[in-house]
Amino acid sequence: MFVSTGQTIWVRIENNMTDCFLVSQFELVVGAFPMIAAPADMFLCDDEINGSTQTDEVSTFDLTLNDDFITVGDPDLSVFYYETAADQAANNFIDPATAYQNTSTPQTLFVSVFNAAGCEAQTTLTLVVDPVPSPAQPSPLEVCDEDNDGVAMFTLTDRDAEIIDGEAGVIVSYHLNQVDAENDVFPLASPYENVFSPVQPIFVRVEFDDTPPATGTGCFTIVVLDLVVLPTPEVPLVLDPIVICDDDGTATFDLTLREADIYGTQALADYTLTYHISQANADAGTPMIANPQTYINTMNPQDIFVRLEDNTTTCFSTGSFQIEANLGPVVTQPAPFVQCDDLGMVNDGITTFDLTTQNTTITGGVAGVSVTYHNTQADADAGTSAIDPDTAYVNQVNGEIVFARVEDSNTDCVDTTVTLTCLLYTSPSPRD
Repeated sequence: MFVSTGQTIWVRIENNMTDCFLVSQFELVVGAFPMIAAPADMFLCDDEINGSTQTDEVSTFDLTLNDDFITVGDPDLSVFYYETAADQAANNFIDPATAYQNTSTPQTLFVSVFNAAGCEAQTTLTLVVDPVPSPAQPSPLEVCDEDNDGVAMFTLTDRDAEIIDGEAGVIVSYHLNQVDAENDVFPLASPYENVFSPVQPIFVRVEFDDTPPATGTGCFTIVVLDLVVLPTPEVPLVLDPIVICDDDGTATFDLTLREADIYGTQALADYTLTYHISQANADAGTPMIANPQTYINTMNPQDIFVRLEDNTTTCFSTGSFQIEANLGPVVTQPAPFVQCDDLGMVNDGITTFDLTTQNTTITGGVAGVSVTYHNTQADADAGTSAIDPDTAYVNQVNGEIVFARVEDSNTDCVDTTVTLTCLLYTSPSPRD
């Protein structure tokens, strides 16, 4: 072994047969090993790059990101990475080092660093692939659109538990698009008002919490949550009351008389209509009026609340109408309407009656109460074939009975119990 700190060495090469020779020289240079730093372990979250999946513990590493640290920033040093020590000895380096997929986790790579003199320093680099959360795919978040304008408020956090699915150490945030979710920016506040209708997908970032004091890795995955705006049934804002004429303020009502008004053009088979005695009951859907066709009012007037529910979505709307048991018009049975037979005519029992002169007697002069006259009880009950003109009615026989129909426009009640007898007295006959 020749020891030197660096010097010029002269070499003589001589042919033993001819004594001819050649003289040359070379320099002995003592090079320094590169000054390097041992890199920290390299962590990546399980990715889907280059055909891998988020559950195969394989990710794509850019090994060159460690170059500056290993060389302590020396640009004159070259760094090479090897899968095994044998590869390092044979200089079978990883190429390209910018996109290396690990073969196990953790995995130790071998590193050689060369300077311009060819001197080599060695170290190792450990690759670790961290798992990502494994959230459940959430079911759509559905909200009934109360005014059917296509916009609703969604409580996004209602899907937290379903998405997390019991996994420990994860946090959830909601984002308008994929890019925002990947970059963890502009999280959506809850409750959130949709901007697309009827279906709007939003992006959910599920992350192992790494915000101190949490000790997670920050690895994340993204799932899509559909926000669905469901239409609600349409119930008219104003429904006509159901009025029954009754003497004591209590009556039996058929509430289903308003069914056609409530359904409108909506298909009966698609909805369920129920009747309730309070708004709270209608909102809850229970209790309901069991026999709406024979309901006896408990106060007068009384509000009845209706609930129309979609059989598929369970979205519902409510409305109300009044029921009222009104007293019928107060009527007085008049005395016979007496007139004298026409003077100068044969006493034939026929004359002209102004029936309207009896109106005040029958109604008592109450405002809003009207009287029509009919030749039969059936016509009076049905409100048909009223005598016209009733101011000049010519009776058919003496003592004829006409039938009065009294209508109260204040209550919509009708009375047909009053009759009027048209009676003629015989007029004296002049002597010749």
